[in-house]
Amino acid sequence: MGNGIIVLLDAIGLAGFFVALVFAVRMHLKMMGLSSTWLLFSWANFFAMLWALATMLQWMGIYPVLLDQVDQFFLASAAGLYVAYAYLLRDGFVKLV
Repeated sequence: MGNGIIVLLDAIGLAGFFVALVFAVRMHLKMMGLSSTWLLFSWANFFAMLWALATMLQWMGIYPVLLDQVDQFFLASAAGLYVAYAYLLRDGFVKLV
């Protein structure tokens, strides 16, 4: 029963990352002046979505050893891209409208 709750929470996180990915891609297409910033945020959300999917499948018992290795790569990639995005916004390279 405990795994079912974790799988449900991972599914909610997966849906949240998917919504953020769709939003970022739409903003990338809408605002071409900030396209590289929104594209970076899109890639970060894509890797975060893959991480949530791999974690969910791992808790469901589907290839747990393989997915344990894969989800670490996705998490590190997403975290690195989120840090790069935050650095771009912090230094004033981009002014959000």
